Amino acid sequence: LRGVPTRVMALGAGIVHGLAGPGGVLGVIPAVQMHDARLASIYLFFFCLTSTLTMGLFASLYGTCSSRLAGPRNAGDDQ
Repeated sequence: LRGVPTRVMALGAGIVHGLAGPGGVLGVIPAVQMHDARLASIYLFFFCLTSTLTMGLFASLYGTCSSRLAGPRNAGDDQ
């Protein structure tokens, strides 16, 4: 994936992990107990959205901190 900024790659990896993480199971348990399909759907939508965004932002922050700790950038590495 040459030409793709490191931050974008880290954000993408975080989003994929946010979608696939075990937290999804924990999000379903409260939704099953709601006994209202509309409220459960709203809850699941926002649970998935926030967990995905949070994981993506965390991965992006981690990637930024890692590259700063690694020292000077290579000539081919861009933001």
